Amino acid sequence: MELTVLVGISGSGKSTYAKQLAKVNPDTEIISTPTLRNKLFGNLIEGNKPDNKTRLFNIIDKLLKTNIKNNKNTIYDATNLSRKRRIYLRKVCRNFQMMV
Repeated sequence: MELTVLVGISGSGKSTYAKQLAKVNPDTEIISTPTLRNKLFGNLIEGNKPDNKTRLFNIIDKLLKTNIKNNKNTIYDATNLSRKRRIYLRKVCRNFQMMV
């Protein structure tokens, strides 16, 4: 099982890279912050409201943990610019005894 966490500013090609990587590894699921934000809230403006961001990241965390528990290869497509968020993701992986 592998978790790939993409990091980069908006528009830097993370989603394109995620799609290319998933083509090479067809058993891989992409968890994309922009895609989920649009599905849940309809647009970026609504999705970036504080309460909605909290809800979005709670859902993403549940999806990531479920995939890890089920040994599903996952690509996490988000800016992940926050050091605090990246440290949290490392802790999640370590809690599931994944190498980081």
